[in-house]
Order: sequence, then C-alpha cells, then structure tokens
Amino acid sequence: MEQVINVKLVKSSDFKQIYAIMAIGGHSQYDFRLSFVNENIKYKEDGSLSEITRVIDAEVIMSPRTAKEMSNWLLGHIKTYEQSFGEINVGVLNKKNNVERKPLNFTSEVA
Repeated sequence: MEQVINVKLVKSSDFKQIYAIMAIGGHSQYDFRLSFVNENIKYKEDGSLSEITRVIDAEVIMSPRTAKEMSNWLLGHIKTYEQSFGEINVGVLNKKNNVERKPLNFTSEVA
C-alpha cells in the first residue's frame, strides 16, 4: 500500500511580497544569488533626469539544484505567457525618461 503524505505550504510570519523592475545576480561553485532591484528616480526642476538610485530590496540564495528547478519553472511560465500575450521585450528604453532597462545579466557595483 502506497503511503500518502500531505505537504502544507504556509507563509512565514515575516513573509513579504515585493515588486521588482530588474534583477541582478551571480553564482559560485556552491550557490546562485538573485537580487531584486527597484529604482528611485530624481528629476531636476526643468523635468530632466537628475539621479537614479537602484535599491536591492531582497536577495535569494539558492543551491545549484534549486536554481535549475526555478529556471525550468520560470522558462515554462514565460513560454505560456508569450503564447498568450506575445514576446516579452527586454533591454528597451523607458519612454518616460529614456533610462535603459537592462536584461537579467546586467551587473553593477553594489554600494
């Protein structure tokens, strides 16, 4: 007789949901790191762009196996999304302020 095991998925007491406009990351032999980033944009009085501060709101550190599983899951969902809504464009300009949105492999110095 096959044993049935119930698995519960619950949110921790410190769970938070964030929205990110970009992601940066890297890997070592031991893990993958994925940081989720938002922007604070300042404008001069004349409306021109003054400063952009990119803020890392959260970082996820995963084993190589978990990173691969997440990649497969995400690619499957992207394929389904694009079949329904069309191709997702990356690296395009933000029309409001002409700031380029870099694709995932964008790297930058972290302060």
